[in-house]
Amino acid sequence: MAEVHKALAEDRLFDAFRELLDLAKEGNPEAQYELAGFYHYGRVGAANFPKARDWYQRAANQGNIDAMIGLAVMNGKGLGAPADKKTADKWLIIAGNSQKLSPDAAAKVASARADLEQDLTPAEITAATAEAQSFVPKPEH
Repeated sequence: MAEVHKALAEDRLFDAFRELLDLAKEGNPEAQYELAGFYHYGRVGAANFPKARDWYQRAANQGNIDAMIGLAVMNGKGLGAPADKKTADKWLIIAGNSQKLSPDAAAKVASARADLEQDLTPAEITAATAEAQSFVPKPEH
């Protein structure tokens, strides 16, 4: 990731992208999260929501908190696939329970959950909570 950070600092986005792609394919969750952002925001080409969503998913499955939040956004807004607010809520619950979030970030996640849950039934919230409680990060390698 050091080469990626260097390329980003020097505004060499395509070099960073290529390095991220290799690291992400090897299973590096930080690289997967960063690569998802490249696709999500179209940093080296047109935005590609399905690819962004896939990379966020892979990183989130490994426990990357930022990827969980990105995946929640994509699920909640229906970017790259139909909207799935229950799944978005699940990822926000998992991220919000992390001790790695700053108090400010935790408050933002809690606020996003409160907004999202206005569109969910009590049964959907219960299901999302149960799924979140059973989540166990799984490294790819």
